[in-house]
Amino acid sequence: CAAEEVDQLPCEDPRRFSQLSREMNFYRERHCPEPEDVPLCLIPPPEGYHVPVPWPESLHKIWHNNMPYNKIADRKGHQGWMKEEGPYFIFPGGGTMFPDGAEQYIEKLGQYIPLNNGVLRTALDMGCGVASFGGFLLKKNVSTLSFAPRDSHKSQIQFALERGIPAFVAMLGTRRLPFPAFSFDLVHCSRCLIPFTAYNASYFIEVDRLLRPGGYLVISGPPVQWSKQEKEWADLQAVARALCYQVIVVDGNTVIWNKPLGDSCFPNQNEFGLDVCSDNNDPNEAWYFKLKKCISKVPPSEEIAVGSILRW
Repeated sequence: CAAEEVDQLPCEDPRRFSQLSREMNFYRERHCPEPEDVPLCLIPPPEGYHVPVPWPESLHKIWHNNMPYNKIADRKGHQGWMKEEGPYFIFPGGGTMFPDGAEQYIEKLGQYIPLNNGVLRTALDMGCGVASFGGFLLKKNVSTLSFAPRDSHKSQIQFALERGIPAFVAMLGTRRLPFPAFSFDLVHCSRCLIPFTAYNASYFIEVDRLLRPGGYLVISGPPVQWSKQEKEWADLQAVARALCYQVIVVDGNTVIWNKPLGDSCFPNQNEFGLDVCSDNNDPNEAWYFKLKKCISKVPPSEEIAVGSILRW
């Protein structure tokens, strides 16, 4: 391929996206070209490319030449995301909501949720930035999959992958995320800015589909006790109550909820009109599958609930 194709991202073409509907972020979802338009050439490496820094050293630094993009370092360096240092980018482990480092932030979360004893095994980090949260959570033996959209920080997932952290480009838009139901013990959002209550709480419902019974939802940043977002915060709490989520703690701009073990709280009276899906709904359908506006039925909790599965 031509040298300018070095950052080509399959099915993520901003030129094509500009012609698509912006409703529910449809234009920022995955849209693949027709077969005849798929380029049949090898993507060239960046000039001066090195063999990547091996794991686990790569968690903390990567070669600058492998990812020669300074935008995030320039914009977010003061928050500890990443900094340029000689021939490397270094990653102090910070984030917008945890500028003092992901490790300190994770230890704080560990005061409220069981991160140290193998009960929590899988996590999903939404709007992950350069994925420091997922990278440092590996030290707790929690396997984290991180995602973020292609946006103004277009290379954030590339940085995560260069660091050796599992991550992919995705957007909560009109479709379910490509995972079967009840895949994760923990779902985390640190300033991910996902409008969980929009479209009749469709995005919160999708998080609920992915979260195991007894699992934990952590949201840090807006709208949690955020100035001038009082209504959004009230709406978010109302959706959680409608789903019978239990508040573990509200600490500053961070809230932690615990998902109930079953769906026995339905039917109930709630302002969002939420109810359990019919029997013909398959919560595991996820590949290019439209979001549902109903709550996925939970199988017997002893089969899949957090704490019921063998620890690792």
